[in-house]
Amino acid sequence: YVAKGTVMNNYAHIFDLLVRLRQ
Repeated sequence: YVAKGTVMNNYAHIFDLLVRLRQ
């Protein structure tokens, strides 16, 4: 499912940004 894959990809990208902001 393309939409689900896009959501998961965006969620992973946001999570990566949050980790960078904490450091």
